[in-house]
This record gives sequence, C-alpha cells and structure tokens, in this order.
Amino acid sequence: GLAFGLLLVPLMAEWGRLVAGRRVGALVGLFTAVSQTLIWLSQEVHNQYDVALSFTVLANILIIHACKREKTRWLWLAYALAVALTAHGHYFGIFTILTHAVYVWLQPQRWAKLREWLAAAGVAGLLFLPWPLITLSALASEHLVANLRAALATFLLDVGNSLTVGAPFAWPLARWLLLVAFALLVRGWFWLKQQQPAWAWALAAWMGGATWALYLLRFRREIFNDYYLAIIAPGWWLLIAIGIVALWQQRRTWLAMGGLALLLGANLLSIGNYYSKPDEYQRYLGYRSVVTEIANAAEPGDLLLLHAPDPAFEYYLRNLALPRVRQPEDFGVADSIIEAELANLASSYKRIWFVPAKNNAVDPTDVVPRWLDYHLLHELDVSLQKLQLQAFRTQSGLADVLRPLNRPLGNWLTLEGYFWLVNGRSPQTNLVLSPGDNLTVTLVWQATQPPPADWTVFVHLIGADGQMVAQQDGIPLFGTRPTSSWQPGEQLIDRYELTIAADAPAQTAQLFVGMYDPVTGERQVFGGEETAVSLGMVQIRP
Repeated sequence: GLAFGLLLVPLMAEWGRLVAGRRVGALVGLFTAVSQTLIWLSQEVHNQYDVALSFTVLANILIIHACKREKTRWLWLAYALAVALTAHGHYFGIFTILTHAVYVWLQPQRWAKLREWLAAAGVAGLLFLPWPLITLSALASEHLVANLRAALATFLLDVGNSLTVGAPFAWPLARWLLLVAFALLVRGWFWLKQQQPAWAWALAAWMGGATWALYLLRFRREIFNDYYLAIIAPGWWLLIAIGIVALWQQRRTWLAMGGLALLLGANLLSIGNYYSKPDEYQRYLGYRSVVTEIANAAEPGDLLLLHAPDPAFEYYLRNLALPRVRQPEDFGVADSIIEAELANLASSYKRIWFVPAKNNAVDPTDVVPRWLDYHLLHELDVSLQKLQLQAFRTQSGLADVLRPLNRPLGNWLTLEGYFWLVNGRSPQTNLVLSPGDNLTVTLVWQATQPPPADWTVFVHLIGADGQMVAQQDGIPLFGTRPTSSWQPGEQLIDRYELTIAADAPAQTAQLFVGMYDPVTGERQVFGGEETAVSLGMVQIRP
C-alpha cells in the first residue's frame, strides 16, 4: 500500500502538468502528498484504493499521449493494462471508463480515436473478466444488501469532508473549509473548460457520475464508508489546484494564498490528529498484537477460529504455525449447522482462540460468539487496540487450567473446580484487585443426579468486616439451566461476573461460592458441614 501511495504523488504531478501546466502539476502533487485521506489509504491493508488511484492516474496520463500521437498501439495496450489494474485494485475504479469515454469523444479526431479506445477498453474488460466471475457467487448472495435511507445533503457533506481534510479534522470547521474547497474546485472547472474543455467535461462526468452512483448504492448497501468516494480524489485535487493557480494568474493573490494555506494547514492538522490520537482516528485494528499474544501462549491442541473472511488478518497470520478454520464457512449457513460444527471443533481441540468480528455479514446473529460464550470456559478475554481476543478451554482442556476442589453437594452434584480472570486475564500470583476491576469466576459442576429443587448459585466477596464487597447470585448458566434440569454425568461450565466498587477501601476479602433455595433462603451443604466453599483470599488495593 505504501509503495502505491508514494507512487501516486509523482503520477498526480505529471497528470496535472499535462492537463494544466507545471504550476498545477507541482501544486496537485503537493496536495496529494499531504492529503490525510490519501495518506491513510496508503497505510490501510483492508482495501486497495491506493492501487486503483495510482493506475487511474496512470491511465489518465496514457490516454493523453495516445490521443496526441499517430502510432499508438503500445500506448493503448499499456492503457488497457492500467485500466484493468485499476478495476482489479477496486471495482469502483470502473468509473474511470466514463471519464475516458467523454475525453475521447471530445477529441478532434473523434472517430479514429474512439475506435482505438473501444478496442483498448475491450482488452481491459477481458483482463478484468476473471474477477467478476470469481466473485459472482458472493455478489449473488446479496449478503451486503439492505434497504436504507440516505440523505443527499448529509452524504455530500460526509464524503466532501473525507476528500478535503479527512475524519481527524473537527467537523464544524470542516464544513466551512469544504465550502472553500468547493469554491476553488468550481473556479478550477470553469478555467479548465476554457483551456481544456475535453478534460473539464470528462472530470465532470467522472466525479458527478461516481458521486451519484455511490449515493444510489448507499440505499442498498448494508456497509458504507465515506472514503468509498476517494476514487475521485485525483479529480477533486486537480480542480482545486487549477482553481488556486487561476486565481493567482488573475492577480487575486490573497485569495489564492489563503485557499492554499487553509487546505494545507487543515490537512497537516488532520495528519497530526491522526498520528497523535491513534485510538480515535487510526484504523490500526491490532492484528499484530493479537498474533503476538497467540504466538506467545500457543500450545499443541490449540485452534484459531476465524469469524469472518479477512485477508488483512490472514496476512498477519502467515507465520503462525497454528491450525485455523473459519465459522461460518460461507454466507447463509443455518444456525444449527454452525453449532454442530462448533461442537465438533470443541471435541477435537483443547483450546480455541477467537477474535469476534463486529457487524459480521457472514454471522449476522452472532451464533459463533454466543455458542462459545455459553459452552466453554473463558481463559482470556482482552481488548488489543480495536480487536477483542478470546481464548476458550474445551472440556478436554479444562484440567490444564482448572483449580480443583471436588466438593460434593449432597448426592446430587460436585463442584469440581473453578477458574478466575481479573479484567479478562488469569492472575499469575495471589488475587489482587483494585476499585473498578472486573472479577470473572467460572465454576465447573458435575451432576450426579437432578437436585430436588431449583437452587440459586451465589458468588460473594466478603470483606474483613463481614460486609459484602461484590456479589452475583443467579440460576446457573445465565438463567438457562435450573438445577432440576441437570442430567447425571453432565458437566456444566457456569460463569459469574463481579465488579469492585470504585470507592471500595483497601482490605482483605474472601471469596465464597455455594447454592441456596430461593424460596426459603436455606443454603445447601457441601461435604455435610459447609454452607459455602471458600475460593481464597483477595487483596483489594486502591
């Protein structure tokens, strides 16, 4: 991505020079170099807009030379390859064809050049054809189709802001700056219409057609981002650069310098926010941190479960020697099939690593994270940048982490052991908590026979003064498995969450678990004598 982002700068400068002279070329190259949105796109591994943009501008340069010369076979072949690579970089790049159709139509040798261009466009189409054939099944599944409402004014403001200064720039100021940019763009278009009418109308068709098409697409697409229209960024910045140079040539020096200073300053400020406030503005998700965490803890018997097709994640996983599968495997898989596949995986591995995907079109109802959360033991649950990394122990892997207890409760069940997490991680030493910390306690029960009543589980953290520090009481497994439903030989993984109050004083507390009758309040007895089992001492330190 970075290589194509860097390549775009000289390509834009050369295109600007060919269209409107050296001053425009230098200025549009400068705008390309400092555009926050273009910088971000060159660092973004999820898409290949920078590839599409670079080959779009290269195609623009090649078509200028092809329309000026007589012997142009190799130029047209190079042009066809550039257009095909534009579309392969991103299919929104096909709007460049509209630009070139208008440009060729307005050439003095219209019919001769039109025949040549149509032949080159046909070659580009053949080179691009394998891609839509490969992706036809995904497109036909309509997995991203939705019926949405899109306000035109809001759409234009959002994409205009993205093109001009990017997301890290304060929105109220960005709105006024967008007016400045648009005024310069309009001035540049009218100047270009006088000097290079073919390019003026070609850019109008390109930018207007792409904007309108993507606005209509907004109604039918479940996922839509403002930067989708970055595909017209070359035309946007070219016209703005022409507008500034036109004002300068008309001796409206202060207007030209003012517009230039505002746009450069705003983008530099936006870049500063982008790098200095990464949690707010950078789209670095945390793949490297996730892979490092897994690699440092991976053991034989581990599996990495992928939740969505993500080529960027696959890139970071390329050196991780760990078996991995994806669930669901495709769009539209029935929930029951997904659950059966997960159960099969859980029976085959001791630990499952998992990174849940948000707004996952492949698993829109979150069948996978719900199944893992309900059936397996949480060994890890942490946020790494903008990703959530989880590790789950299956029944065959419980013995590796479980703290054994083996405390029978009558003839009905046994508390086999427990496991705890502090803020999503397993403590390596004695349990020490701070105000605001989250304590996750997982209990593992083994049923001998169904208890005679539906008992409530309690997990209580009791201070040295006998007062309750934190607690959770409830029917096992999030209220879904009352004890009367337990079957002989069944093992149940039962999780509870406690939060230490923000004003909790420093003290030594003790963690107790047990069961009681919710009607009478009578506690059940472990081993014939204890009404609660101690899981150990807890230090609370502000």
